[in-house]
Amino acid sequence: MTSWELAIDFGTSNTTGAVRTPDGRIEVIEVDNSRYVPSVVYLEHDGTMLAGQRASGRAAQFPERAERLPKRALASSTHIVIGGHAIGTAEVVAVVLAKVVAEARRRFQDQDPARVVLTHPAAWGRVELGRLAEAGRIAGLAKPEFVAEPVAAANYYADATVTAGALIGVYDLGGGTFDTAVLRRTPTGFELVGPPGGDAHLGGEDVDEALMGVVGAHAEASDEDAWLSIASGEGPRAQRDRSSLRADIVSAKHTLSEKPTAYVYVPGLPDEVHLTRRELEQAIAPLLERTVRELQQTVTRAGTRLADLTAVYLTGGASRMPCVSEQVAAALGGRLPTVQGDPKAVVAIGALTRIAPVAAPPPPRPAPDPRPVPVGRADRQRQAPKRVWTVPLDMKAGLVDVTPVIGDGVAIVSYGPGTAAVGLDDGAVRWTSQLSSERPAALTPGRVLLRLDGRVVALDAATGAQVWQHRLAEEPGEHPNPTANLEVAGSTAFVPFSAGVSAISVGQGRGLWHTALSGAAVCVCDGLAYATSSTNGGLMEAIEAAGGNIRWRWEGGGGELSAPTARAGIVYVGGADGILRGVVAHQGMFGMKGREVWRAQIGAPLVAAPVCANGLVYVGSRDGSVIALEPGSGRVRWSFSTGDQVNATPLVADGLVFVSTGTWMGVGDNSEAPGGFLGFLSTLIDVGSSLASSGRLCAIDASNGREKWSIDLRFGTHHSRPAYADGRLFFAGRDGHLMAIDAKTGEHVAVAG
Repeated sequence: MTSWELAIDFGTSNTTGAVRTPDGRIEVIEVDNSRYVPSVVYLEHDGTMLAGQRASGRAAQFPERAERLPKRALASSTHIVIGGHAIGTAEVVAVVLAKVVAEARRRFQDQDPARVVLTHPAAWGRVELGRLAEAGRIAGLAKPEFVAEPVAAANYYADATVTAGALIGVYDLGGGTFDTAVLRRTPTGFELVGPPGGDAHLGGEDVDEALMGVVGAHAEASDEDAWLSIASGEGPRAQRDRSSLRADIVSAKHTLSEKPTAYVYVPGLPDEVHLTRRELEQAIAPLLERTVRELQQTVTRAGTRLADLTAVYLTGGASRMPCVSEQVAAALGGRLPTVQGDPKAVVAIGALTRIAPVAAPPPPRPAPDPRPVPVGRADRQRQAPKRVWTVPLDMKAGLVDVTPVIGDGVAIVSYGPGTAAVGLDDGAVRWTSQLSSERPAALTPGRVLLRLDGRVVALDAATGAQVWQHRLAEEPGEHPNPTANLEVAGSTAFVPFSAGVSAISVGQGRGLWHTALSGAAVCVCDGLAYATSSTNGGLMEAIEAAGGNIRWRWEGGGGELSAPTARAGIVYVGGADGILRGVVAHQGMFGMKGREVWRAQIGAPLVAAPVCANGLVYVGSRDGSVIALEPGSGRVRWSFSTGDQVNATPLVADGLVFVSTGTWMGVGDNSEAPGGFLGFLSTLIDVGSSLASSGRLCAIDASNGREKWSIDLRFGTHHSRPAYADGRLFFAGRDGHLMAIDAKTGEHVAVAG
């Protein structure tokens, strides 16, 4: 019998397969005359699911019947909705795997492989690997082996110069995700060092969006009306034009990786748009800076330095761009990263590569002097890192609800008289600004965004200095949905306010588009901004994030709605009627619209957005309940009572659900008050300084709903939630203190008094 082996690198945008032939050669499989199988899955009306090139073509015409990113769906949920039908994510992924398996078996006279390897992100755990294994089983792969993608990449690149004990960095910029890892060479292979890093929502598609912006600027300057008809037009023709343009932009991106110029045909324009590599590099510079910073942080978390890495291996299709190598080389002090062959095929080939054993590493060097080395002035000393701490913030201007945001070693918190950046390791204030917001800040690379009264202001993340401000089309003093936050996706900030939603460029503060939706709250997922209204009796809109065109609407009839959450094609939204709903896009007789696929009767009003994690949907209600539900059906998995009001979105991390509670002293359930319960909460924000409150912070097991720990707060919170980083929670209480709390145990420094 012919013995052969199969490896499949199931990617976010494309999937690649490789085989080891009986004579030991490793070859990439061609499916439909291509080395790369689009990971898109399309659902036909008869229930048949397509994968590959045919699915990609059909998805361009009927996007509501396709799942473009099944890998993300598999990691986040057990079911997704395609074309109005709930389907298991393992079944969807199996269609892609089966496409590769069928071609591989055909090459070897329909014989089974002697060994099968499936690669996966290094951050995936038991749950995600279990779903991938189930997808493999459905595709006919009974007992696959699993290899982490960075390990497979290291196997591909490894040679005799990489000795045992050497440290390797992996930089994987794929079509839809970015992953980083540090590996150590062992005598027989590679092992992970420290936690892997990355960004599940950054990849080549973000590069495409940035290049689309460049093309749009050229096209708009040439013929504004023609460009607007493409960017925001409705109907099949506009949809086909956008699909064709996106394909040309992807092709231009590949051309600019090899040549200094490229041309893109924009339907309706007399001449092609001329693009340069410099324009592309300028447009994506902020994205690449984020990736390099994440690589540096991954190396730091591994307890080492970039200078100690023997090499950095580049993989993923987007890493072919010359500017990627240049950015990584700059971080390495001029050393060039390693990139060879076809970056899209590195992982699949490496999964089957058998690297030669090496000698064991030499004995370790003596431990370095643990005393800190002063940096800068000799008398400048920084306090030693502290695991838990509590620091006071000046709250003379009154009590407000503040949720910290975390980035680059600091917590950004906007409180009474201003905004502060507080060091995570020591609680020391790095900088302050006199600008203050009643809503949580948003943090982007190099920028802190604040939603102020009638405007959005960007501060320099390193100094707190104001960079730009953008005026909103509302009267000062008007309040948006009290649970609405700024949302940032790529280089765009989405700002909900009393008169609607505005999209603003993060770099310059330039307005991109605006849609009218009174008292809106917004979330962004897979290229769509989902906005709900707190005053329009249950209206939700799905808006194209790139152009502001409304894709579809849904009128729930459940009264005021919470902020939405979206994952894998389903939008989850709560309401004042105490019902949590799952809503999907549906192609009706008169066009696209939203359709409710399930509802769960919670009972009490749902103020804050639900959250998706660990394959479940978690939501808190005003009667103090925290509920976990199955995303595909809305069936309740477990429920936990906190004994208090839950008005903030739960936080899920490290297998725990963290929820803050708060009860207003002397105030009962006012959900029936004039103006509705959200209007009532807005009023409380105005008079909050005259009311006291109490509450708790609870940690609940995400799998079974059992309480792990809870701590009492001198003053509760109404809309605040903790932020998470490095095994700790960072929480701002209404008494004016910022706390660092051990997430596993609840250990904290209590406030005296």
